[in-house]
Amino acid sequence: MTSLRRAAAAASLVLALVAGCQSQKPPEPAAPGAPSAERVAAARAAYAAKGDMLVGVVDDANERFAAVSGIETSAAKRGETFTFIDVNTNKAINFGTLYDTSAAGRLIIEYDRKGERAPRGGDLCVKPK
Repeated sequence: MTSLRRAAAAASLVLALVAGCQSQKPPEPAAPGAPSAERVAAARAAYAAKGDMLVGVVDDANERFAAVSGIETSAAKRGETFTFIDVNTNKAINFGTLYDTSAAGRLIIEYDRKGERAPRGGDLCVKPK
């Protein structure tokens, strides 16, 4: 009988240790995925239809710069300000200035690290003409 009590006590102790080591923090929500190509194309067309906007798409971004295609490099000047739009929410998420252009015809835009979030592939990049 004593060995049965010891086994029950040991099992309770193990259970308490395992439960105590579990994280009580709720999981962080996952970032929404990149929008579909169709959604990006539709959003781009809607902004372009206004007629007074340069509209491009973020191809890629790192911790400082975003590479944007779809805007002629001759249409923008170094230092001009651009707005990044989240296609999923149709909301401005960041701003940046034209830093350079690439040999592939992309705009290299240095974005504000204090913005709502960094630009990512599939976001729009717009500027009034």
